[in-house]
Amino acid sequence: MLVMCSYVLFLLMALLAGISLCRRSDLHWLARLNAIILVPALFLLTVGIFVGAVWANQSWGRYWGWDPKETCALITMLIYAVPVHRTAFRGFFARPRRLQWYLLVAIVSVLFTYFGANYLLPGLHSYA
Repeated sequence: MLVMCSYVLFLLMALLAGISLCRRSDLHWLARLNAIILVPALFLLTVGIFVGAVWANQSWGRYWGWDPKETCALITMLIYAVPVHRTAFRGFFARPRRLQWYLLVAIVSVLFTYFGANYLLPGLHSYA
């Protein structure tokens, strides 16, 4: 549930980024809104991964198994953690449009984690 809520927020950010990039005028408020939404979305994903690891320990006796779904979720978390650390990447996110492009491209990792890891890659979480 936590991870699905974060996925919905990531999808909302990609939608807002797409709207912002399609407009001719520079909409700084959409970039600020995306930056605000990014923090709880990343928090929900991180907590969801942590809770999933605790559940995996109870079920399978190990916290982390490097299953493709687990690995894709970790990669997605790291991708979305980059814009949160803007001070470290000051030059990259100096303009709001760069953040919007980044968020629009980053949604691919969410889609692959949800669909690709479930249907294409073999593992404990796979339907393939």
